[in-house]
Order: sequence, then C-alpha cells, then structure tokens
Amino acid sequence: MENLIRAEFYRVRCRPWGVIFMAATLLLGVVAMLWAEMLRPPEWGNCAAMFETLSSLPIFGMFYGAWCAEIASSRVNKLELLKNEAVFGIPRWQMFLSRLCTAALIGCAMALMLVVASVLLALLFLPGKEALPGLAAGLLTEFLTALPLWMASASLYLFLKLAFSSDLTAVLVLFLYDFILWPILGAWSLIEPRAWVMELLCRLHLMTPFWGKGLDITETNFGVSVAVSNQFRMPAPLYCWLLGVGWIVVTTLGAIWVLRRKELR
Repeated sequence: MENLIRAEFYRVRCRPWGVIFMAATLLLGVVAMLWAEMLRPPEWGNCAAMFETLSSLPIFGMFYGAWCAEIASSRVNKLELLKNEAVFGIPRWQMFLSRLCTAALIGCAMALMLVVASVLLALLFLPGKEALPGLAAGLLTEFLTALPLWMASASLYLFLKLAFSSDLTAVLVLFLYDFILWPILGAWSLIEPRAWVMELLCRLHLMTPFWGKGLDITETNFGVSVAVSNQFRMPAPLYCWLLGVGWIVVTTLGAIWVLRRKELR
C-alpha cells in the first residue's frame, strides 16, 4: 500500500500543475480576505474578523476534496494503468484506497498551508495579534471536524469516475448530488414531515452536517421558493466522522465491485 501511494505521488510530481493551481487559488483567496479586512476600519478589520470569515471555508473543502481526488487519479489512460496494476497482483481495494489516501494527503497539505499562510499574513498586517493562537487552533479544529466529509467527497468522486467512462459525467453527477439534490431533500422533508425516506436521505447527505435545516421556504405566486440559508454552522464532530466514514466504506465497496466487473486482464 505504501509503495502504491509513493507511486501516486510520483505521478503527481510528474504533472504538478494541478497542485500548483490549487495552492495558488487558496493563497489568492487568503490574500483577498486579508485585503478586505485591511480596507475596513481598525475596530472592525482585525485577526478575529478574518478568521471568522475563514471559518466558513470547510464547506468549500467538499469541492477541493473532489479536486484532490482528480489530481490523484488523473491519467492519460486510466484503464491501461488499472490493467497493469491488476497484472502485478494488486488487490482492487488497494487500487482505490491508494488514490484516496493520496487525495487525503494532498488535501491535508493544502489545509495546513492555508492555516499557516493565514496566520503569517494576519500576524504581519492585521491588529489583534494576541488572539492568533486561539484563532488558529479553532480553525484547525474545524478543519479536523470536516476532514472525514472532505474525504467522503473525494471517495464519492473516485467511485463515480470508475462507474462512468467519462470524467465529465462524474463531475456533473457529483455537482448535482451535492448542490442540487440536498435542497430538494431538505425542503421535501420539511414540507412533508411524514416523508421519512426523504428525511433519512437528507440526514445521510454529505452537505447536511454543514447546513442542517438551513432552508428558507417561502410561498410565491408561482409556488414554493426554496433557498439555502446563508447561516453556516460548524457540525458536531461525531456526526461528521460517522457520516464521513460511512460514506467512505460504502463508496470503497462500490468501487471494488465496479473494478471486479471491469475486464482488467
């Protein structure tokens, strides 16, 4: 397993532009937040305000988790590589988990870089530096809470890449599931309380820990309008870890089943 992860990182080093571009977008986002805080009055623009904005970033980790999975699994000829690994006797579960572990390590490195960059920039340019240790510790705690959900998003994307022949289809299905299906499930479970199936699907959805019941439902002349509330809340760690690990187990089993059905020899 360790050798497979090393091989994945070797392939990433041979094609580093995905990691470089991801790191650049994260650093650019931190600089933009810092600049916005510097333009505010001193009593408002400080380290605490900047880290309060950063505390809403875990939900964007769902997107970056899938991006890390794409970097870890991006190949010119994926099927040929899987055939080569099968010829050498590598189990199907190791084929999948090696890519998932690589994506998780890349994601952890990006999250750590984000925290370090935020602390350094806030230390250099913003007032309220005495609160930085506690703010950084709080941000790291939030990232650790959301980590299993990020890994679950990466695992789901890797499964979809194996299930569909087109990477674009996998991206589209993941987007529809994460950002379209959740409001529908949440609204249906609120409008029809007896729809326990919808309630269960909503509870098992990867976005539910971040938003909970954060839906604004209003009646209009054209029917019912459903919008996701902008009040982000950090979910309970136990719920996140149980849900994330459950999704990782299910998608891993699904990926193994798909790989066994593929002709790899």
